[in-house]
Amino acid sequence: SNVTTAVIKKEPLDRPEEVGEVEWVNDEAWFRDQVKKGCCPFAKTLYEHRYAGIEYRCCTSMIEQGKIDPLRAIGGVDYSQFLHKNKNVTIFIQGDSVAEQHFLGMICYAWSVHDLNIDLHRLGARVGGGEISGNGWRATITLNKKNGNDLFFTIEHLRWDKPHVAPKKHYSLFDVPDFIIVGGWHHGDTDTVTIKRLLHQMRTEGIHGHERQSVIVVNALPSHFPGGDYLQSGNYKHDGCAQNNSMGDPNINENLVSIVKNQTNITLLEISQLYHHRGNAHIGSPLHGRPDCLHWCIAPGVMDALTRMTLAAIYNNS
Repeated sequence: SNVTTAVIKKEPLDRPEEVGEVEWVNDEAWFRDQVKKGCCPFAKTLYEHRYAGIEYRCCTSMIEQGKIDPLRAIGGVDYSQFLHKNKNVTIFIQGDSVAEQHFLGMICYAWSVHDLNIDLHRLGARVGGGEISGNGWRATITLNKKNGNDLFFTIEHLRWDKPHVAPKKHYSLFDVPDFIIVGGWHHGDTDTVTIKRLLHQMRTEGIHGHERQSVIVVNALPSHFPGGDYLQSGNYKHDGCAQNNSMGDPNINENLVSIVKNQTNITLLEISQLYHHRGNAHIGSPLHGRPDCLHWCIAPGVMDALTRMTLAAIYNNS
């Protein structure tokens, strides 16, 4: 049965025929087929030095125990709508560890489709004699063909925890994107003035400081900590993550709607409601003695809704 839906809001609203609605459907056969593929190899690449001890956040044990709902995301857009067109696309995702999961989720979704190739590598460059590396990644997605004339969909990511413009030396690692995506709001400075400043510069100057850009803002996904709040002590009254939470974490989504309203070149991805009831899709396993009810399992379907919504926003604005 359907769980819930989410849509894209653009100010001002564009064509009524735009795609965007995404929903979950229960599909156990599809889920079993996806599980047979194993842990997404790109999760192992991205997380090899951090999360090997918790299955690279693939939640393999939770899947085996039947703890993750077999939900498939439908609607929105997939990569085929881009890779069969006559134009390459480059997007740039900036944000914290949740935005990093957005980046990874888009790659693993492409990996789950058999006719796509993915090339993932870390970006590094020498600037002033020093080494800049570790925070930048580029994934290039192409059709699985041998003629060498494939179109590509490129996803670049800068891990930048706070909603600030990064120093130019970091942006120098990246191409000029067609779309800038900002999200992940868990390290403070989420006041209206700071977010407005970031979005203004991104849409008027881009990441290279010289041209207008289309910006997609991802609202805050909900966390599902027991009792509703993250505790530094880790002393929760209940084990595991709560199932439901209707509030984004941090609680800034109403503010984001107000900030984005009537702004040109900015699209708001109101995705959080699709994840309200997906508390069992968090990693959950204690890391450093604390359960993780903020980050999501890189498990079949979990990040696909966010991916298909993101692709729909890009498609609608191309």
